[in-house]
Amino acid sequence: MISTGKLFEGQEFFCLLFELSNDPILTFKDFLFVDCNKATLTLLGFSPKEEFETAIDEVLAPEYQSDGEKSSEKVKTMMNEAYQKGHHRFKWVHLNKKKEEVYVDVTLTQIPY
Repeated sequence: MISTGKLFEGQEFFCLLFELSNDPILTFKDFLFVDCNKATLTLLGFSPKEEFETAIDEVLAPEYQSDGEKSSEKVKTMMNEAYQKGHHRFKWVHLNKKKEEVYVDVTLTQIPY
C-alpha cells in the first residue's frame, strides 16, 4: 500500500515534470482537453493559456492532416489506438496562433489512475 506521504510526493513530482518539461505536454480525459504546459504554449505561440483554450479545436486539429485525412476522424483513430495499446506514436500537424502548420511527433500515453 502506498502511504499518503509517498502519494503526495508522486503528485508533486508529476506536477514539476509537467510544468518544467521543455517538451510540449497536453493532457486529455475521455478525449477532452484538460491542460497543457508552458512548452505547448511556446511552441504554438499562445499566451496566456486561456487564449490557447479558446482556439484549441482548430489549433490541435486543423480540418485536414498532411495525408489528406480529416483531422476529426484521424484523431479518434489515434486516441483509440493509444487507449487500446496503452500508447501510440504518430506524426501530426497542428496550427500555431498565426495559423501556420507545425509538424510534430506525438506520443500518446495512457496514464491509468
